Amino acid sequence: MFADVRSNIWIGTADAGLDMYDPYNGVFKNYTHDPALQSSLSIGVVTCFFEDRSGALWIGTTNGGINRIDWKQQNFFNITHIANDPASLNRSTILALCEDRTGALWVGTAGGGLSRRLFGQNKFEHYLQLPHEFISNTITAVYEDRQGTIWIGTDPGVGTSAGTVMMFDRKLNTFKPRTDISPGVAGIGVFYEDNRGELWIGTNFDGVRRLDPQRKEVITYKYDKHNSNSISGNRVMTICEDNKGILWFGTYGSGLNRYDPATDRFTCYRNDPLDPNSLSNNAVWCIVADSNGYLWMGTWGGGLNKFLPEEESFQRFTINDGLPSNVVVGILADNAGNLWLSTNNGLCKFNTSTYACKNYDRSDGLQSDEFIQGAYCTGKDGRLYFGGTNGITAFYPDSIKNNPNVPPIVLTKFSVFDKQLSLSQPINLTREITLSYQQNFFSFEFAALDYTAPEKNQYTHKLEGIDEDWVYRGNRNFASYTDIAPGKYVFRVKGSNNDGVWSKKDAVVSIIITPPFWLTWWFKAIVVLLILNVLYAIHRYRVNKLLAVERTRVRIAKDLHDEVSATITGISYFSDAISKEVGSNKTPMLQKLFSLVKESVDQVQESMSDIIWSINPENDRWETILPKFRRYASDLCESKNIKYEISIPASIPGKDLSMEKRHNFWLIFKEMVTNAVKHSGCSEMIIAITSDNKQLILNIKDNGKGFDPEKPTDRNGVKNIKSRSAATGGKVELNTIPGKGTEWKLVIQL
Repeated sequence: MFADVRSNIWIGTADAGLDMYDPYNGVFKNYTHDPALQSSLSIGVVTCFFEDRSGALWIGTTNGGINRIDWKQQNFFNITHIANDPASLNRSTILALCEDRTGALWVGTAGGGLSRRLFGQNKFEHYLQLPHEFISNTITAVYEDRQGTIWIGTDPGVGTSAGTVMMFDRKLNTFKPRTDISPGVAGIGVFYEDNRGELWIGTNFDGVRRLDPQRKEVITYKYDKHNSNSISGNRVMTICEDNKGILWFGTYGSGLNRYDPATDRFTCYRNDPLDPNSLSNNAVWCIVADSNGYLWMGTWGGGLNKFLPEEESFQRFTINDGLPSNVVVGILADNAGNLWLSTNNGLCKFNTSTYACKNYDRSDGLQSDEFIQGAYCTGKDGRLYFGGTNGITAFYPDSIKNNPNVPPIVLTKFSVFDKQLSLSQPINLTREITLSYQQNFFSFEFAALDYTAPEKNQYTHKLEGIDEDWVYRGNRNFASYTDIAPGKYVFRVKGSNNDGVWSKKDAVVSIIITPPFWLTWWFKAIVVLLILNVLYAIHRYRVNKLLAVERTRVRIAKDLHDEVSATITGISYFSDAISKEVGSNKTPMLQKLFSLVKESVDQVQESMSDIIWSINPENDRWETILPKFRRYASDLCESKNIKYEISIPASIPGKDLSMEKRHNFWLIFKEMVTNAVKHSGCSEMIIAITSDNKQLILNIKDNGKGFDPEKPTDRNGVKNIKSRSAATGGKVELNTIPGKGTEWKLVIQL
C-alpha cells in the first residue's frame, strides 16, 4: 500500500493488478494486465511502489519488470475498442464524432456501425445496419442541428452505389432514413448547419445539398464546367461559416470554395505552383474560423493555411515551421486562442498569435499517431475529441501542461574504438580520462534523467578544443570523435526533457590524450638542443675557417709590406744612388734606362700597395673602402685643376664585396678616373657610387674629347675595364663620341 503526493491510495494485489483509491471522489480505479493492450500493467502481481520527483509512480512486479504511470500523460484520455467487451467501442477506426446537447457521445466507425455513450456512463450502446435500416455499418458523418436532431451519414452498403442520410428520433429511440435527400454516388462526407438554420450536406462524389427545414426543399450544387460560378468539385470534405455569413467548402483536389448566399455564387481558390501566397494544396480537409475571424484550413500534403481576406491570399505553415506533418485532417479551436490539429503523425497545439507548435504523439498518451479526417468534435464542457485508427483521444486543452522538471544529465558510457573502456569508477563520477595517442577514436553515451517521454529528450554536446559550437543531436544520446590529436580536451553535454526544459548543469569530463615520445616536450627539447649544437659546431667551423683565412690574409699583407715592399723600395733607392753616382756622365740611352727603371719601380710599388690593401681584411668594410675612392679621385682631379663632383656615400647597406670583387672594383675605378684625367682633356668630371641593396652602381662622366671605341689603339685601358668587369660578374656600359665626352656605367651584383 502506498500514498502518493495527491493523497491517492495505491494497493498492490497478488493477482488482480493495482487498485487506486481516490479519497476526494470516494471511488476506486483498477489497473490490470490486458494482453491486447500494450500500455496496460505488465502483470497482475504488484510488489512495491516508488514516486519520483516528477510525480511519476514506479511499480514493481513479480516477473513483470517495472511499470511506470505518468500523471501528465493521464491528461490524454483514450477511448478504445476492447476485444470481448461489448461496452467498449465496436471498432477501433473512428470516422465521425459528435457530442450532443445532453452530453452523449456519438461515434461513427468503419464497419462497426454507430456507437453512443450516454452522459455519465462508461459504456457504449451500438447501432448496427440491422435492425436500424442502415445501408452500411460504415458511419462517415454524425451531426446535431440546433433543433437537437442527430443526422447520420453512411457509405454505400452491399448492392448499392449510394450512401444514406438518417435522422435519430429521440422519443422513439429509432432511426429514420431521409429518402428525399439522395447523396448520389458514394456516401456522405459532412453535415453543417448555417446561421440561417439551413443544413448543408457534403457528399463524397456528388456535390453538396442544401436543406431548408422550413420549406422541406433540397437544393443540389454540383460542378458545372460551363458555369464559372459553380462549385469547383463534387467531392466535398468540409464546410464552415465565417462571421460574415459566408460559407466555405473544402474539396478533395478541387481547392477551396467561397459561397455568398446573397448572390448564390461560388468563388474558387486553388493552388498556383508559381505563387507562394496561393492555397498550398487543392485537397482541403478541414476548416475552422478562429475568434478573430480568420479562416484556417488543413490540407492533404500542404500543411496548414491561414486565409488573409484583405489580400485574398494564404499564409502557409508546414513541417518546416514545426508541424508534425503536412497532412492535417482535423482542426479544433480552444478557448485560449490555440488550434489543435490532428494529423497522420500525432496532434499539434498551434498558437495563432506566435505560430509556435507543440507536438504530441503516441508516447504522450495518444490513441495512436494517425488520426482520421472528419473525426473530431468539441464537447459542451470544452473537451476536445479526435478519432483515429485506434480509437478516440479526448482531453481538456488547459489540462495539457508542459513538463516543468529540469532533468539531470549524466554520462552513461565511454568507449574507445567502439569497445567500452574499463574505468576505476563509473563514468558519471569520473572527472578525467587519460588515453594514449593510439586511443584517439572514442565515443560517449549520455542520458537526461526524465522518463516522461525519454525518446523525446534532446541533447547537445561540445568537445572543447575540437567543436567551435555546441553540436545539437536531437534525441540521439551519443557522440563520437575520431582521429583526435594529442592534447587536453573537455567534453560537455546538456540534456532536456520531452518539453525542451534543459539541464542547468552540464555533465563534464576531461580527456587527456598523451602524445608519442617523439611529440613530448622533453624529446622536442633534446632534438632542439642537438640541432643547436650541430648548428653551433657548423658555425664554429665556418668562423674558424674564416678566421684562418683572415689570419692568412693579414700575414700575407704583412709579409708583402715588410719584405716585397721593402725590396722594391731598396731597388728604388739603389737606382737613385747609381743615378747620382753617374751624375752628368749619363748617356742619353743610360738616362732613358734610369727613367724606365724608376717608372717601373713606381708602378710596381703602386700595384703592390693596391694588392696589400685588397688582401688586408681590415679593408673589407665599406667604411674604409669608400673614403679611399673619394680621396683618390679628388687628389687626381685637383692635381690637374679639373672641376669635379663626387657623390660617394659613407657606407653601403647590405653585404660586403668579396676580396676579389673589391680588388677588381678598385682597379676599374682607378682606370676610369686615371684615363679621364690623363687622356680625355676634360675640365669637369662627375663621379657617383650608389646602391639599392641588390646592386652596386658606379657612374663616371667627363666633358673631355671622347673617342671612337671601335678605332684600334695600343692602349689597354678599355680592355682592362671590360675584362675586370666580367671577372666581378658585373655589366659595364660605355657611351662616348668624339668631341662629346665619355660616360662609364658599371653595375655589380651585391
